[in-house]
Amino acid sequence: MSLARKQLSLTDLATAKGALKLQKALGGRDEDFARMMVLSNKYLKDNPDLAAISVGISDGGSYYDHDNRRIGLSVSSPDILSHELGHALDFSKNTSLYNQVVTPYSKKINRFLDRVALPSAVGITLANIDNSTKQKMFNVAKGVALASALPNLYNEMRATHLASAKAPSYARSLGALSPGLLSHGINDLSPLAKLMAVDYIRKDNELRHAAAAAVNSHF
Repeated sequence: MSLARKQLSLTDLATAKGALKLQKALGGRDEDFARMMVLSNKYLKDNPDLAAISVGISDGGSYYDHDNRRIGLSVSSPDILSHELGHALDFSKNTSLYNQVVTPYSKKINRFLDRVALPSAVGITLANIDNSTKQKMFNVAKGVALASALPNLYNEMRATHLASAKAPSYARSLGALSPGLLSHGINDLSPLAKLMAVDYIRKDNELRHAAAAAVNSHF
C-alpha cells in the first residue's frame, strides 16, 4: 500500500482547500468531498488529538496505519474515511498494551495461521496417532485461530460503529460499510474455518468407518 507523496493532515481535510486537494488526487464527486470535510470537522471537534493524522492516497485498499497515524484512501467514500477515522479514534482510546502488542501480533498470527491451517489440519488427520490426541490438537489449533481473530473483528466492528454514529443516518452508513465488515470477518475467520472443515471431514470419516466395522462384525 502506498500513500500519495503529498499528504494532508486531518486539519487540512477539514477545510475546503484541503478537501479540493484530495479530490484532485483521488477523483470523485463534489458532494462526497464536501461530506468528508464535514466529517473531518466533526471528528476534530470531539477529538482534537486526531488533528495530526495524515491522509493520502492508497493503491492497495483503504486502511489506517496506527503505527504512523496515517490513513490511506483508495476510494472517494465519506463512509470509508469515517471508518478509518473510527480506527484512529478507537486506537487512541485503548491502552498501549492493546495498541502495541495485542492488535499487531494478533494480525500477524492470524495471517500466519491462514497459510498453515490447511496443511497442518491435513497433517494432523494423516498422522499415526490416536483419535483422542488428534481431537485435542484440533481443539488447541481452533482455539488459537479464534483468539487471533477476535481482536481484529473487535477493531473492525468498533470502527464501523463509530463511523456510523458520526453519519447523518446510522443505518445507511452501517449498510454501506457492512460489505467491508463482512470481508474482514471472512478473512479473519479463514484459519478457523479451514480447521473446522478438515476436522468435520475427519470425524465424519471416522464415524463411517466405525459404522462399517459394526455392520461387518455381524456377518
